[in-house]
Amino acid sequence: MHARCNNTKSPYPIHHFVSRLILRRFQKKGILKRYWTQYDTWGNVGLDAFADYGYTQLLLDGKLDNSLEIEFGKVEIIMSDALRAIDVAINGKQLELPVKLYRGLCLYMAFVHCLSPFFKASCPENFLNDLHGQIINGTGDLLDAIKFTPKQIADYRGAILNGKKLVIDSDNYLQFLHRIQFKRLIKVFYYDQFRYFATWHVCRSPIDLPLSDVAITPIPAPSIHWYSMPISPRLLLVGRIPQVDNNCSKLTIVYFVDLPKKNAENWKDLICLQARAQLVSKDTIPDIAQRRARAIKDGHAFANIAKIDEIKKAGTINNTSDLKFKLVSHKEFETFINQFVNGVKS
Repeated sequence: MHARCNNTKSPYPIHHFVSRLILRRFQKKGILKRYWTQYDTWGNVGLDAFADYGYTQLLLDGKLDNSLEIEFGKVEIIMSDALRAIDVAINGKQLELPVKLYRGLCLYMAFVHCLSPFFKASCPENFLNDLHGQIINGTGDLLDAIKFTPKQIADYRGAILNGKKLVIDSDNYLQFLHRIQFKRLIKVFYYDQFRYFATWHVCRSPIDLPLSDVAITPIPAPSIHWYSMPISPRLLLVGRIPQVDNNCSKLTIVYFVDLPKKNAENWKDLICLQARAQLVSKDTIPDIAQRRARAIKDGHAFANIAKIDEIKKAGTINNTSDLKFKLVSHKEFETFINQFVNGVKS
Protein backbone atom coordinates (compact mmCIF):
# COMPACT_ATOMS: atom_id res chain seq x y z
CA MET A 1 0.00 0.00 0.00
CA HIS A 2 1.07 3.59 -0.59
CA ALA A 3 -0.48 5.28 2.49
CA ARG A 4 1.22 5.07 5.82
CA CYS A 5 0.97 6.63 9.24
CA ASN A 6 3.36 9.40 10.23
CA ASN A 7 5.26 10.24 13.36
CA THR A 8 4.47 13.96 13.37
CA LYS A 9 1.67 15.88 15.01
CA SER A 10 -0.44 15.70 11.83
CA PRO A 11 -3.57 13.61 12.41
CA TYR A 12 -3.53 12.44 8.79
CA PRO A 13 -1.51 9.68 7.09
CA ILE A 14 0.90 10.32 4.25
CA HIS A 15 -0.69 9.73 0.86
CA HIS A 16 1.32 9.40 -2.35
CA PHE A 17 0.33 10.75 -5.75
CA VAL A 18 3.01 8.53 -7.30
CA SER A 19 2.99 5.31 -5.32
CA ARG A 20 5.93 3.69 -3.62
CA LEU A 21 5.52 0.81 -6.05
CA ILE A 22 7.19 2.99 -8.71
CA LEU A 23 9.51 4.89 -6.39
CA ARG A 24 11.13 1.66 -5.15
CA ARG A 25 12.21 0.89 -8.70
CA PHE A 26 14.31 4.08 -8.73
CA GLN A 27 16.08 3.50 -5.43
CA LYS A 28 19.77 2.79 -5.17
CA LYS A 29 20.59 0.99 -1.92
CA GLY A 30 17.30 2.19 -0.47
CA ILE A 31 17.91 5.87 -1.33
CA LEU A 32 16.46 8.20 -3.94
CA LYS A 33 18.17 11.36 -5.12
CA ARG A 34 15.70 14.25 -5.02
CA TYR A 35 16.00 17.56 -6.86
CA TRP A 36 14.10 20.65 -5.68
CA THR A 37 13.34 22.99 -8.58
CA GLN A 38 12.83 26.04 -6.35
CA TYR A 39 16.24 25.77 -4.73
CA ASP A 40 18.18 24.05 -7.53
CA THR A 41 19.53 21.56 -4.98
CA TRP A 42 19.83 17.78 -4.60
CA GLY A 43 19.36 15.68 -1.48
CA ASN A 44 18.55 12.16 -0.33
CA VAL A 45 15.04 10.89 0.34
CA GLY A 46 13.41 7.55 1.06
CA LEU A 47 9.93 6.68 -0.16
CA ASP A 48 8.23 9.85 1.08
CA ALA A 49 8.82 11.72 -2.17
CA PHE A 50 5.73 12.72 -4.13
CA ALA A 51 3.49 12.59 -1.07
CA ASP A 52 1.85 14.74 1.56
CA TYR A 53 -0.42 14.41 4.56
CA GLY A 54 -3.94 13.51 3.50
CA TYR A 55 -3.18 14.18 -0.17
CA THR A 56 -5.96 11.99 -1.57
CA GLN A 57 -8.50 12.23 1.25
CA LEU A 58 -11.57 14.47 1.20
CA LEU A 59 -12.66 16.28 4.34
CA LEU A 60 -16.10 17.52 3.30
CA ASP A 61 -18.53 19.29 5.61
CA GLY A 62 -16.69 17.76 8.57
CA LYS A 63 -16.80 14.17 7.26
CA LEU A 64 -13.63 12.30 6.22
CA ASP A 65 -13.67 10.27 2.99
CA ASN A 66 -10.69 8.01 2.18
CA SER A 67 -12.39 6.02 -0.58
CA LEU A 68 -10.04 7.33 -3.25
CA GLU A 69 -6.98 6.15 -1.33
CA ILE A 70 -8.55 2.71 -0.88
CA GLU A 71 -9.31 2.41 -4.60
CA PHE A 72 -5.78 3.51 -5.53
CA GLY A 73 -4.42 0.75 -3.31
CA LYS A 74 -6.47 -1.87 -5.16
CA VAL A 75 -5.24 -0.62 -8.52
CA GLU A 76 -1.66 -0.56 -7.29
CA ILE A 77 -1.78 -4.27 -6.42
CA ILE A 78 -2.78 -5.17 -9.98
CA MET A 79 -0.16 -2.82 -11.43
CA SER A 80 2.46 -4.58 -9.33
CA ASP A 81 1.56 -7.87 -11.02
CA ALA A 82 1.64 -6.21 -14.45
CA LEU A 83 5.12 -4.82 -13.78
CA ARG A 84 6.39 -8.24 -12.73
CA ALA A 85 5.12 -9.70 -16.01
CA ILE A 86 6.77 -6.87 -17.96
CA ASP A 87 10.09 -7.36 -16.14
CA VAL A 88 10.10 -11.08 -17.00
CA ALA A 89 9.40 -10.44 -20.70
CA ILE A 90 11.47 -7.27 -21.09
CA ASN A 91 14.01 -8.71 -23.54
CA GLY A 92 11.33 -9.80 -26.01
CA LYS A 93 9.37 -7.94 -28.67
CA GLN A 94 5.89 -8.01 -27.18
CA LEU A 95 3.83 -9.35 -24.32
CA GLU A 96 0.16 -10.21 -24.30
CA LEU A 97 -0.96 -9.43 -20.77
CA PRO A 98 -3.98 -11.11 -19.17
CA VAL A 99 -7.00 -8.82 -19.48
CA LYS A 100 -7.00 -8.12 -15.72
CA LEU A 101 -3.36 -6.98 -15.74
CA TYR A 102 -3.75 -4.87 -18.87
CA ARG A 103 -6.81 -3.17 -17.41
CA GLY A 104 -4.87 -2.62 -14.20
CA LEU A 105 -1.96 -1.02 -16.06
CA CYS A 106 -4.30 1.35 -17.93
CA LEU A 107 -6.27 2.21 -14.80
CA TYR A 108 -3.06 2.81 -12.81
CA MET A 109 -1.86 5.27 -15.45
CA ALA A 110 -5.25 7.00 -15.35
CA PHE A 111 -5.08 7.22 -11.55
CA VAL A 112 -1.55 8.65 -11.53
CA HIS A 113 -2.50 11.19 -14.18
CA CYS A 114 -5.62 12.32 -12.28
CA LEU A 115 -3.91 12.35 -8.87
CA SER A 116 -1.05 14.60 -9.96
CA PRO A 117 -0.72 18.07 -8.41
CA PHE A 118 -1.10 19.56 -11.89
CA PHE A 119 -4.43 17.79 -12.50
CA LYS A 120 -5.68 18.91 -9.07
CA ALA A 121 -4.58 22.50 -9.69
CA SER A 122 -6.31 22.46 -13.09
CA CYS A 123 -9.66 21.29 -11.70
CA PRO A 124 -11.21 24.74 -11.08
CA GLU A 125 -10.56 25.84 -14.67
CA ASN A 126 -11.68 22.57 -16.22
CA PHE A 127 -14.75 22.38 -13.98
CA LEU A 128 -15.82 25.93 -14.84
CA ASN A 129 -15.20 25.47 -18.57
CA ASP A 130 -17.38 22.34 -18.51
CA LEU A 131 -20.01 24.18 -16.49
CA HIS A 132 -20.08 27.06 -18.98
CA GLY A 133 -20.60 24.64 -21.85
CA GLN A 134 -23.41 22.84 -20.06
CA ILE A 135 -25.16 26.10 -19.18
CA ILE A 136 -25.07 27.15 -22.84
CA ASN A 137 -26.40 23.74 -23.95
CA GLY A 138 -28.92 23.61 -21.13
CA THR A 139 -28.05 20.09 -20.04
CA GLY A 140 -25.27 18.09 -18.39
CA ASP A 141 -24.16 16.21 -15.31
CA LEU A 142 -22.87 19.31 -13.52
CA LEU A 143 -26.20 21.11 -13.89
CA ASP A 144 -27.94 18.06 -12.46
CA ALA A 145 -25.52 17.91 -9.52
CA ILE A 146 -25.52 21.62 -8.69
CA LYS A 147 -29.31 21.84 -9.11
CA PHE A 148 -29.50 25.28 -10.69
CA THR A 149 -33.07 26.44 -11.21
CA PRO A 150 -34.28 26.92 -14.81
CA LYS A 151 -34.23 30.69 -14.20
CA GLN A 152 -30.64 30.59 -12.96
CA ILE A 153 -29.57 28.60 -16.02
CA ALA A 154 -31.34 31.04 -18.35
CA ASP A 155 -29.85 34.08 -16.59
CA TYR A 156 -26.33 32.61 -16.56
CA ARG A 157 -26.64 31.54 -20.18
CA GLY A 158 -27.55 35.07 -21.27
CA ALA A 159 -24.67 36.56 -19.28
CA ILE A 160 -22.14 34.06 -20.64
CA LEU A 161 -23.27 34.69 -24.23
CA ASN A 162 -22.75 38.39 -23.53
CA GLY A 163 -19.15 37.87 -22.49
CA LYS A 164 -19.33 37.12 -18.77
CA LYS A 165 -17.80 34.15 -16.95
CA LEU A 166 -18.69 32.25 -13.80
CA VAL A 167 -16.21 31.78 -10.96
CA ILE A 168 -16.60 30.07 -7.61
CA ASP A 169 -17.45 32.44 -4.76
CA SER A 170 -16.79 30.08 -1.84
CA ASP A 171 -13.87 29.22 0.43
CA ASN A 172 -12.15 25.83 0.74
CA TYR A 173 -13.44 23.92 -2.26
CA LEU A 174 -10.36 22.70 -4.16
CA GLN A 175 -10.27 19.12 -2.84
CA PHE A 176 -14.03 18.82 -3.40
CA LEU A 177 -13.62 19.96 -7.01
CA HIS A 178 -10.76 17.52 -7.48
CA ARG A 179 -12.94 14.64 -6.29
CA ILE A 180 -15.76 15.74 -8.64
CA GLN A 181 -13.44 15.98 -11.65
CA PHE A 182 -11.66 12.74 -10.73
CA LYS A 183 -14.94 10.80 -10.66
CA ARG A 184 -16.17 12.43 -13.87
CA LEU A 185 -13.01 11.76 -15.92
CA ILE A 186 -11.06 8.81 -14.50
CA LYS A 187 -12.96 6.02 -16.25
CA VAL A 188 -15.16 7.54 -18.94
CA PHE A 189 -12.26 9.51 -20.38
CA TYR A 190 -8.73 8.60 -19.28
CA TYR A 191 -9.20 4.89 -18.59
CA ASP A 192 -11.21 4.37 -21.78
CA GLN A 193 -8.58 6.27 -23.80
CA PHE A 194 -5.72 4.29 -22.28
CA ARG A 195 -7.51 0.92 -22.45
CA TYR A 196 -9.21 0.98 -25.85
CA PHE A 197 -7.43 3.59 -27.97
CA ALA A 198 -3.80 3.66 -26.78
CA THR A 199 -1.01 1.39 -27.96
CA TRP A 200 1.44 0.82 -25.10
CA HIS A 201 5.18 0.46 -25.55
CA VAL A 202 7.89 -0.18 -22.99
CA CYS A 203 10.97 1.55 -24.29
CA ARG A 204 14.36 0.19 -23.19
CA SER A 205 16.49 3.27 -22.52
CA PRO A 206 20.29 3.26 -22.89
CA ILE A 207 20.55 5.94 -20.19
CA ASP A 208 19.02 6.43 -16.74
CA LEU A 209 15.82 8.46 -16.71
CA PRO A 210 14.44 10.43 -13.75
CA LEU A 211 10.84 10.65 -12.54
CA SER A 212 9.09 14.00 -12.05
CA ASP A 213 6.39 14.89 -9.53
CA VAL A 214 3.81 15.10 -12.33
CA ALA A 215 5.00 11.59 -13.34
CA ILE A 216 3.11 11.25 -16.62
CA THR A 217 4.34 13.46 -19.44
CA PRO A 218 1.55 14.35 -21.89
CA ILE A 219 2.55 15.47 -25.37
CA PRO A 220 -0.56 16.45 -27.33
CA ALA A 221 0.13 16.74 -31.05
CA PRO A 222 -2.45 17.22 -33.83
CA SER A 223 -2.21 13.62 -35.06
CA ILE A 224 -1.03 11.69 -31.98
CA HIS A 225 -1.27 12.21 -28.22
CA TRP A 226 1.56 10.67 -26.18
CA TYR A 227 1.48 9.80 -22.48
CA SER A 228 4.73 8.60 -20.93
CA MET A 229 6.04 7.65 -17.50
CA PRO A 230 9.35 6.05 -16.51
CA ILE A 231 8.61 2.82 -14.63
CA SER A 232 12.29 2.31 -13.77
CA PRO A 233 15.48 4.20 -14.63
CA ARG A 234 15.91 2.27 -17.87
CA LEU A 235 12.26 1.62 -18.82
CA LEU A 236 9.89 4.24 -20.24
CA LEU A 237 6.21 3.31 -20.56
CA VAL A 238 4.68 5.21 -23.49
CA GLY A 239 1.05 5.30 -24.58
CA ARG A 240 0.40 6.35 -28.17
CA ILE A 241 -3.13 7.55 -29.00
CA PRO A 242 -3.76 8.48 -32.68
CA GLN A 243 -6.27 11.30 -33.06
CA VAL A 244 -7.32 10.33 -36.59
CA ASP A 245 -8.79 6.99 -37.72
CA ASN A 246 -8.23 5.39 -34.33
CA ASN A 247 -10.45 2.38 -33.84
CA CYS A 248 -11.42 0.87 -30.52
CA SER A 249 -9.23 -2.14 -29.69
CA LYS A 250 -9.57 -4.84 -27.05
CA LEU A 251 -6.01 -6.11 -27.56
CA THR A 252 -3.89 -6.43 -24.42
CA ILE A 253 -0.45 -6.35 -26.02
CA VAL A 254 2.48 -4.34 -24.67
CA TYR A 255 5.29 -3.85 -27.19
CA PHE A 256 8.98 -3.64 -26.33
CA VAL A 257 11.35 -1.41 -28.29
CA ASP A 258 14.87 -0.05 -27.92
CA LEU A 259 14.96 3.71 -27.44
CA PRO A 260 17.70 5.39 -29.51
CA LYS A 261 20.14 7.33 -27.34
CA LYS A 262 19.24 10.68 -28.91
CA ASN A 263 15.55 10.09 -28.22
CA ALA A 264 16.34 8.99 -24.66
CA GLU A 265 18.31 12.20 -24.09
CA ASN A 266 15.34 14.22 -25.37
CA TRP A 267 12.94 12.39 -23.03
CA LYS A 268 15.30 13.00 -20.13
CA ASP A 269 15.41 16.72 -20.94
CA LEU A 270 11.61 16.82 -21.10
CA ILE A 271 11.12 15.00 -17.78
CA CYS A 272 13.61 17.35 -16.09
CA LEU A 273 11.66 20.35 -17.40
CA GLN A 274 8.29 18.92 -16.39
CA ALA A 275 9.13 18.70 -12.68
CA ARG A 276 7.04 21.37 -10.95
CA ALA A 277 8.53 21.15 -7.45
CA GLN A 278 10.68 18.02 -7.31
CA LEU A 279 12.20 15.20 -9.30
CA VAL A 280 13.73 11.90 -8.20
CA SER A 281 16.46 9.87 -9.81
CA LYS A 282 18.72 6.93 -9.08
CA ASP A 283 21.70 9.30 -9.17
CA THR A 284 22.06 13.05 -9.25
CA ILE A 285 21.90 14.72 -12.67
CA PRO A 286 24.74 17.27 -12.74
CA ASP A 287 23.54 18.97 -15.93
CA ILE A 288 19.85 19.26 -14.96
CA ALA A 289 19.79 23.04 -15.48
CA GLN A 290 21.18 22.63 -18.99
CA ARG A 291 18.67 19.89 -19.72
CA ARG A 292 15.75 22.04 -18.63
CA ALA A 293 17.04 24.93 -20.74
CA ARG A 294 17.52 22.64 -23.75
CA ALA A 295 13.93 21.36 -23.49
CA ILE A 296 12.67 24.96 -23.50
CA LYS A 297 14.84 25.74 -26.51
CA ASP A 298 13.29 22.72 -28.26
CA GLY A 299 9.88 24.34 -27.84
CA HIS A 300 8.52 22.51 -24.79
CA ALA A 301 6.71 24.27 -21.96
CA PHE A 302 4.58 23.31 -18.97
CA ALA A 303 2.25 25.43 -16.89
CA ASN A 304 3.28 26.54 -13.43
CA ILE A 305 1.37 25.32 -10.39
CA ALA A 306 0.77 28.31 -8.16
CA LYS A 307 1.01 27.66 -4.40
CA ILE A 308 1.87 24.00 -4.88
CA ASP A 309 2.11 23.38 -1.13
CA GLU A 310 -1.49 24.50 -0.72
CA ILE A 311 -2.51 22.25 -3.60
CA LYS A 312 -0.88 19.24 -1.92
CA LYS A 313 -2.38 19.99 1.50
CA ALA A 314 -5.93 20.68 0.24
CA GLY A 315 -7.09 17.32 1.63
CA THR A 316 -6.40 18.43 5.19
CA ILE A 317 -8.74 21.44 4.89
CA ASN A 318 -12.44 21.09 5.66
CA ASN A 319 -14.07 21.65 2.25
CA THR A 320 -17.58 22.87 1.59
CA SER A 321 -20.07 21.15 -0.71
CA ASP A 322 -22.16 24.33 -0.86
CA LEU A 323 -20.61 25.96 -3.92
CA LYS A 324 -21.51 29.58 -4.65
CA PHE A 325 -20.94 31.27 -8.00
CA LYS A 326 -20.69 34.80 -9.34
CA LEU A 327 -20.40 36.39 -12.76
CA VAL A 328 -17.19 38.22 -13.65
CA SER A 329 -15.39 39.63 -16.68
CA HIS A 330 -12.97 37.57 -18.80
CA LYS A 331 -10.06 39.38 -17.18
CA GLU A 332 -11.34 38.57 -13.70
CA PHE A 333 -11.85 34.96 -14.77
CA GLU A 334 -8.21 34.71 -15.84
CA THR A 335 -7.12 36.19 -12.51
CA PHE A 336 -9.22 33.60 -10.70
CA ILE A 337 -7.74 30.70 -12.71
CA ASN A 338 -4.18 31.97 -12.28
CA GLN A 339 -4.51 31.37 -8.55
CA PHE A 340 -4.01 27.70 -9.37
CA VAL A 341 -2.30 27.26 -12.75
CA ASN A 342 -0.61 29.87 -14.87
CA GLY A 343 1.54 29.96 -17.97
CA VAL A 344 1.36 27.48 -20.83
CA LYS A 345 -1.35 24.85 -20.35
CA SER A 346 -0.38 21.31 -21.43
